[in-house]
Amino acid sequence: MKKKTMTRERLEKFYDRRVEISELIERIADEPDTNRTWDVILDGSNGSPRPRTIVGDVENAIKKRLKSRLEKLEQQMVDEIDDVMDFIESLGDSRDRQVLTIRYIDGASIKETAKKVRFSESTVKQLLRNILKQLEK
Repeated sequence: MKKKTMTRERLEKFYDRRVEISELIERIADEPDTNRTWDVILDGSNGSPRPRTIVGDVENAIKKRLKSRLEKLEQQMVDEIDDVMDFIESLGDSRDRQVLTIRYIDGASIKETAKKVRFSESTVKQLLRNILKQLEK
């Protein structure tokens, strides 16, 4: 299978997926586990509230949907990880490799990346800008 060329868009999409996965994991952890199987919706349009409809458990449906989205994103990450890592390993400068690994593989923000490599945020931004500019050539 032919590998696709690494582009700025692919790296940014990879990072965005990484961030979305982290957010989904947090949301799934925050969703309550319920043992209820039914919810009753009360209809108060005719005066006092009374049962109108019985629907499936909303909380569990939401959690199931979030887990499904998480699995899909994780599979997309697995599909892309080899190309991203091959690209990073192909770089000649170890500083560039380190910054890209922390940013894209570890999913760190610019601020977190700068802290880990002990550079200023502006230096990290400039390094990333230069590397990504080379991809556009």
